[in-house]
Amino acid sequence: MIKKIVVLLILMLPVIFGADAEEEVHALSFLEGTFRVVGSSSESWAPYGGTVRMSLEGNKLMVVRDIKGRPSKGTGELRKTRVGAGTEFVVHFVEGKTSFEAVYLIQNDYDNYPRLTGYVYRANGETRKMGYEALFPDYGQLICE
Repeated sequence: MIKKIVVLLILMLPVIFGADAEEEVHALSFLEGTFRVVGSSSESWAPYGGTVRMSLEGNKLMVVRDIKGRPSKGTGELRKTRVGAGTEFVVHFVEGKTSFEAVYLIQNDYDNYPRLTGYVYRANGETRKMGYEALFPDYGQLICE
């Protein structure tokens, strides 16, 4: 009897993990689009603005940041929070020769668009002051010049 249960569980593993992967891709697709970003640089806390464009390619979310006219590319992933209270969105990107990580909480606005707020810091752990960002969806009616 125990052997039958173990075999059944082993056979179900792909189904179980496949459902999680599909669910994650669906959740990432919610974040696709262009966002206006306002933030404060890590270390200096100098304010900045720009755009962040996210697009789903396969099961990865590709992220293109354009901050102060300087583009950078990265990838985004969903990660369970350490305290188990929910999910955070983590973006890894490079500006110049420095690797950064941004960790966002995801909220919905009243029109069911995603809104993200989070911290930005150097990925190597050498950050003394974390920067912060807020990303707002740009669905064609926001004009920020």
